[in-house]
Amino acid sequence: MLRSPNMKKQKTHVVTYEAAHNRAVRQFKKMSMFILWSGVLNIVSAIVAVLRTGAMDFSLSYAFNEMLFRLLIEHTALSNVWLGISIVGIAAVSGIAFAVLGIFANMGNRLCLLLAAALYFIDFILIFIFIPYGESYWTMIVVHIMFMFAAFAAVVTYYQVLAIEKKFHKV
Repeated sequence: MLRSPNMKKQKTHVVTYEAAHNRAVRQFKKMSMFILWSGVLNIVSAIVAVLRTGAMDFSLSYAFNEMLFRLLIEHTALSNVWLGISIVGIAAVSGIAFAVLGIFANMGNRLCLLLAAALYFIDFILIFIFIPYGESYWTMIVVHIMFMFAAFAAVVTYYQVLAIEKKFHKV
């Protein structure tokens, strides 16, 4: 094959263990942090919804939280203050639980990672079953898709890290 003088020979790059491992770990850590941030967003969403006057919007909350919030709003005779405290309390408990799962998942705990991804997937399914169609319905779906994508990307990158370790260390 004839080469023109402008064509350079392609160099092959050998990827070292450290480079491949560090790149995969960085990607895993970025994606797994979304689990923590879903918990934070859940709490912030509940606080904002309680502080707003008028209709409460829980589109950035977990679907199971919104179900509980709606039950509280529609089937209890709590005063607005106690209703707000109850909503923020429920959001805080579930948000902190997801944040803790996210922290341990980010540290490489496989059980926490898989549990968080599975719970978030179940929460996504609950939207279609229990959440009534309304103004914030599509916002909730889009937010759940984004966080679910990140959670499952974290699972994939977790196993990529293990595959790299196995390939280079013959584990």
